[in-house]
Amino acid sequence: MFTRLAQTTSGAALLAYPLLLLFGLRYLEPTWIALLLATVWLLRRLLSDARSPFDNALAFAGIGVAAVGFAANSEVVLRLYPVAVNAIFLALFAFSLRHPPSVVERIARRQDPGLSPAGVRYSFRVTQVWCLFFLVNGGIALYTAFASSREVWAWYNGVIAYVLIAAMFSGEWVIRRRVLARERPRAS
Repeated sequence: MFTRLAQTTSGAALLAYPLLLLFGLRYLEPTWIALLLATVWLLRRLLSDARSPFDNALAFAGIGVAAVGFAANSEVVLRLYPVAVNAIFLALFAFSLRHPPSVVERIARRQDPGLSPAGVRYSFRVTQVWCLFFLVNGGIALYTAFASSREVWAWYNGVIAYVLIAAMFSGEWVIRRRVLARERPRAS
């Protein structure tokens, strides 16, 4: 029970990180927020059974940003956390293009283990689109980290980016249903 609660709470804190940073910097030095970020990531690693390279990369990025932010007592370094997360997602999705099955194909096969060749091609294309998304989103996160106010950075990385991700998921789901429905045999 405690482990589940701690995992859920730490996950929510990481998703809300930009907004928590916005709020936290009103009262705390970046060093203390970095220490909190590192603590959340260490807690997640200690309580998690997941030890995939992806999970390890996210934890390493979180702890790495926190360590540099702590040492430099730098708000700008702490703002780079969303950039690191986008870079890791980009690397994961791009790696899966070179070493199939693609990430989207793996997800699609959970719903449809007998995914057709057209479904595999479609999944490959969608994985490419996600790579482009993470590249652009990471670029905007980088820009906002260095060239925007704290508020603009927090709104983009803590609200707008999530809305864009939800729109991508939703749009892709609708399109996938149409694409896969076209290739199913019609009952007479």
